[in-house]
Amino acid sequence: MLQSIKKKYLYFLFLLLSLFMLEMVTAQSTRFTEGYSFYVRKDFKSAINIFRKEADAGDGNAMYMLSEMNRKGEGFDKDSTESFNWLKKASGTGHPAAMFKLGVMYLHGTNVTRDSSAGLQLIQRSAEKNYSNALYELGYLYDNGKDVTKDSVLALKWYTKAVEAGNVMAMNNLGFKYSIGRWVKKDYALAVRLFQKAADAGLPSAMFNLGRMYEFGRGVEQNDAEALKWYRKALEKSPENEGGPNYSIGLFYESGRGGLTQDYAEATKYFMKSKSPGMQHIGRMYELGKGVPADISVATVWYKSAANNDNGFGMYYLGHVQKDPLLANEWYKKAITWFQKHIASTFNDTESMRGLASMYENGYGTEKNMDEAIKLYQLAADWGDVEAKAKLKGIRNNY
Repeated sequence: MLQSIKKKYLYFLFLLLSLFMLEMVTAQSTRFTEGYSFYVRKDFKSAINIFRKEADAGDGNAMYMLSEMNRKGEGFDKDSTESFNWLKKASGTGHPAAMFKLGVMYLHGTNVTRDSSAGLQLIQRSAEKNYSNALYELGYLYDNGKDVTKDSVLALKWYTKAVEAGNVMAMNNLGFKYSIGRWVKKDYALAVRLFQKAADAGLPSAMFNLGRMYEFGRGVEQNDAEALKWYRKALEKSPENEGGPNYSIGLFYESGRGGLTQDYAEATKYFMKSKSPGMQHIGRMYELGKGVPADISVATVWYKSAANNDNGFGMYYLGHVQKDPLLANEWYKKAITWFQKHIASTFNDTESMRGLASMYENGYGTEKNMDEAIKLYQLAADWGDVEAKAKLKGIRNNY
């Protein structure tokens, strides 16, 4: 029994050491490895003694560890200045993680005067050593035009390198590019593979995106139960996530999808947690009396809350409940502007496509335009939206 426990402990220690070694730049000395074994056992005093000696001998790994221990207050009082000094020394030895972290500090001006040029140079040097976080960061910077000129070619280049280096954030971002066909040819199957790999590694946003692929049947067979499974996993992994997963699960309870029994009370709980995205649905329940007594005044309060949180559906429904036609038209026009901008920026928000299509179909805030309405419903249907497909079928049966 004792031997078994000892083996498990040694195996656990080996795993921790292996994970840390991924951030190391050179082969570790026997003394450094001994120091790190003390660190894992939380014998910080012994670890520090060894790390200091190794750092004095020029070991970048030891310098990096001293920086981290000062930052976290492990064996020291927390000291951002001392942490920065050791990080700078480690960076000077070519330590990739140190160069990356120091580069990010210069980019954001964290505990140092902001210097984007110095920051970019450090991140670039770290990326040249194939440090996955640096590779991803360069992709992100070129993707969003932060501190560099926006460049889709360079963004894809660095994201791809980061994926090859095993960076899960890059897998998720590149997967999203392939799922919407942004800068690359749309490839749902590849997007699913990237989302799956990042989700299996524990990334909540990838779990949510994978759920979306199953919900809409993109690159996989449409499967509400599988979509719900991944939404729940994303929420379990990141309970503080107020938006996506809570909202999607709320929708499933509201409509009774994914093997769930329709339950408006349960849907409301999730909508409440989703904050802005769910507000219009709570308002709609009060307006229509779904699971609660119908109360237009309470519904209006929820619609206003949604609109005040920059939610186009809140604007749409505020127009819907207005008795004054001029005021209603004013809210409808705001909703149209919001839908148009949101669709253009998100590419695949089928709910907004349906919302705008409904406004053209009914002439809310604009002239009736069935051609434009059908075009938007078709766009949403092409993305796999079940409600849009049903709407198109109804339109074609009646026209």
